[in-house]
Amino acid sequence: AGNYIVNVTYSGQCTASATINVPQPSPIVLTTTQVNLICNGAGSGSINLTASGGSAPYTYTWSNGAQTEDVSNLAAGTYSVLVTDVNGCTLTTSATIIQPSSIQVAAAVTDVACYGNSTGAINITVSGGTGAYAYLWNNSATTEDISSLPAGTYSVLVTDANGCTVSSSATITQPPNPLALSTSVTSVACFGASTGSINLTPTGGTAPYTYVWSNGSTSQGPQNLAAGTYTCTAFASAVITQPASPLSASYVQTNVTCNGLSNGAIDVTVSGGTQPYTYAWSNGPTLEDLNGLPAGTYTVTVTDANNCTATTTVTITQPQVLSLNSTQINVSCNGGGNGSIDLTVSGGAAPYTYAWSNNAASQDINNLIAGTYTVTVTDANNCSTTTSATVTAPNALSLNALPNDVLCFGASTGSIDLTPSGGTAPYNYQWSNNTSLQDPQNLVAGTYTVTVTDANGCTSTTSATVSQPASGVVITPVVTAATCNGASTGAIDITVTGGTGVYTYLWSNG
Repeated sequence: AGNYIVNVTYSGQCTASATINVPQPSPIVLTTTQVNLICNGAGSGSINLTASGGSAPYTYTWSNGAQTEDVSNLAAGTYSVLVTDVNGCTLTTSATIIQPSSIQVAAAVTDVACYGNSTGAINITVSGGTGAYAYLWNNSATTEDISSLPAGTYSVLVTDANGCTVSSSATITQPPNPLALSTSVTSVACFGASTGSINLTPTGGTAPYTYVWSNGSTSQGPQNLAAGTYTCTAFASAVITQPASPLSASYVQTNVTCNGLSNGAIDVTVSGGTQPYTYAWSNGPTLEDLNGLPAGTYTVTVTDANNCTATTTVTITQPQVLSLNSTQINVSCNGGGNGSIDLTVSGGAAPYTYAWSNNAASQDINNLIAGTYTVTVTDANNCSTTTSATVTAPNALSLNALPNDVLCFGASTGSIDLTPSGGTAPYNYQWSNNTSLQDPQNLVAGTYTVTVTDANGCTSTTSATVSQPASGVVITPVVTAATCNGASTGAIDITVTGGTGVYTYLWSNG
């Protein structure tokens, strides 16, 4: 593509030239818009592809085998597409369908302490999916945590803000048998003595046991008892502690400023659970915070000292590629200054600033002479790209007028052969004798001026002079008479002037 000049020589020395422009289509530009999954593991994603530039129609080859412009029913992942225009030009782009992390339910169970009681409780911690969450237990409760429960298995259906669900269950246990006591009594042998004893055997409940007798003894088998009735109450207690709040991870993300850079960052803040924490990122690092990241989806799993976990997913985004497309209007006449360049900017982050090689700072520039103009466009994130556009001008409109002189004095046989070159064909002609032909004919001697106007309204003027002989042909004879009647001794001597020599002669006698 570009401008080419051809010079043609004819008749050995006459030349003509022409400027020929070989055009080319604009570059193919691809824009994608994706619809991400609302639930982890679903296949409801889609990508809308828009192709422009190049030469339509286009064909599409996706990495998943699809051959349509848009693709749907997609799982999470990155999909690339090769777009081919009718000329076989190609461009590849890709788009990433993301999904929320899976909904995770962690349950902390408080078992029933005493057989047959309703002192159980279940505290759940939900992560992943998209908050807020709704809860439906199989005992019809709709709160996150439930309490005052008898032993049994309890299931909960958790629904997030997108309608994604997960089921989980937890079992509250109780001692296998109720607490029971059996006693073996040794009576006092002698009246008034203190030789009695009680052998107590507890069963059921949950060991170990503590003992409180009515006489203040705390041993399993009190000794040296006096006669009387003794009672014992047996109980078991346990205290189950938990961290003050559930383990959770929040984050602040810094997206990539310019397409293709790796200056994204994720700052994670962890609360709850039991310190210290460890970190496992999907891209390998074990640090709390990440820097120098390209665009993409990153998942971190935080584990506390009790091996409790919390998982969160962060997507670092980037602007579309900063792209420039220019359309120029060339100078209409050689040496003129009416060219212009219309610049279209896409991608990056608006607003944009412009720095042209001719010091202009506007998006579009006008009143240009022929030449190449370079612009650097900088977006709001200080990303920049550069392109150039060339404004051309036609060659100077040039005229070559070749007069053909009048052959005979006073005649109208003159003509002018006019050859225009440069400018932009077709041409219009206006001669001083009011003819509009390119090559006027039947001219008398004189000077003729022509103004030629090309297709762009550019003009050029030249003159040509058609000459004629200085005067008409004048014949001056000198006659010598015959000496005798009937003799052949006469003679004529002529002198010819005017016209244009060399002369030829044709006498009436042949």
